[in-house]
Amino acid sequence: ERLETYELALEHRLTPRLQGSVSLFRNHVSELIVQQSGSDETIDGLYYRNGDGVLAKGVELELQGELPGRVRARISQVFQSASLESYDQRISNSPRLLSALVLDAPVPGTDAVVAFNATHVGQRRRVLNGEVEGAFVANLSISRRDQERGLGGGVTAYNTFNAAYAHPGSVEHRQGT
Repeated sequence: ERLETYELALEHRLTPRLQGSVSLFRNHVSELIVQQSGSDETIDGLYYRNGDGVLAKGVELELQGELPGRVRARISQVFQSASLESYDQRISNSPRLLSALVLDAPVPGTDAVVAFNATHVGQRRRVLNGEVEGAFVANLSISRRDQERGLGGGVTAYNTFNAAYAHPGSVEHRQGT
């Protein structure tokens, strides 16, 4: 594989507590290593070979800042496309939209921090046919760092809102998701 990446980024402090950024990117992968099925020489029929090139390009927008009470926030949105060069077809498991929201705040009277992070992954193409619907998944964490010893600990509740979601399968999976 060979990867060529270009990125142009602009960051600007909008106010003393708010920073924004815009990033344009273009990634080109030539001779991408891909998994194939149908080999008589392997036990599971799978093998790897250099395949087509992939071109991914897009833009990322981000705002981050500090709110009252030492609450920090970051929100970002990515618009992207990734496609095979020879077919100009969108590759599987590559969403056009990615969104993120991160909030963290100190727990008053303690050294602990509570954090909320949420992501939205847009609709993605399956390997064979069809689409996997987009999903919104959120996590909630609380953590503490012992400043004297340098140790820390934390607890995270993953998929806090019990979202039903799936990921596209690959060529070795019988299921589409």
